[in-house]
Amino acid sequence: MRFAACLWACSALLADAQSYPQRPVRLIIPFPAATSPDVVMRIVGPIISEMWGQPMIIDNRTGASGNLGANAVATAAADGHTLLYTVNSVICANPHLVPKMPFDTGANALSGSFGKIVRDDHAKWGKVIRDANIKPE
Repeated sequence: MRFAACLWACSALLADAQSYPQRPVRLIIPFPAATSPDVVMRIVGPIISEMWGQPMIIDNRTGASGNLGANAVATAAADGHTLLYTVNSVICANPHLVPKMPFDTGANALSGSFGKIVRDDHAKWGKVIRDANIKPE
């Protein structure tokens, strides 16, 4: 079901903006290779790449309980070409466990029901995630 929601979100984005993406998309996974988030996106990534007509680069950035990868996305250029796929502990638990978070999960991110965060100024992705949360299939 969540896989279908992810594909739906991606197709909705394509319908909304035919020019996106204009270059390869970097997908940051804040966990080591062969963990469940990595395996899922290595299976789904080629499907999304084919839909978009642009490569999706999987970038494993481990460390600090996922905060290093999440911070890389939170501070990336606001052009929608750097995304994060993670588990919910990075944006739900870590703010309560880490005294000085490198990013503000409330100000910089939206949490998606299928485990990704996207910067608020990535308006198209934010709309897709809000729609997916309001109308789950």
